[in-house]
Amino acid sequence: MMTGSELKIQVLQRALDTAEKQYGENSQITALLEDKAQKSATIAGVLLAAGFTFVKKETFGPVAARFSVPFVEAMVALTVVLLLLTIALCVLVLWIRERPSLPVGELREMAVQLNVVSESELDESTYVRFLNDCFDLWPNVLDRQDRINIPKSKE
Repeated sequence: MMTGSELKIQVLQRALDTAEKQYGENSQITALLEDKAQKSATIAGVLLAAGFTFVKKETFGPVAARFSVPFVEAMVALTVVLLLLTIALCVLVLWIRERPSLPVGELREMAVQLNVVSESELDESTYVRFLNDCFDLWPNVLDRQDRINIPKSKE
């Protein structure tokens, strides 16, 4: 049978493990969003370059025979504008923003404070308080990650 203190420790340890796992998943989501934006910008840039290279008045001949020249020119202009818009949106996603980091400084400070405490004062309640303090650091970091990832995924 598990004591109340052992149960607290186990629950807090699982909560910390979950927070660390969530941090890793959020970091992976950020990397995937940025990778997708980078690939989209590359494709749009290639298409834009191809449009500027191959689209000339002379190349409108066969198409202009079926459609009016102003219509074809309008479609090319619309395509160029859409490609430029795609590149602009990709740049917004790739824009360098603050990246929340692990609370290493706070953890180091807690470790320093624990080193000051004598071994006779260290008991399960100290460990429970330490785990609680560690867990209290995570919500702020995870919230900042979400505030960065959510707008990126909508752009």
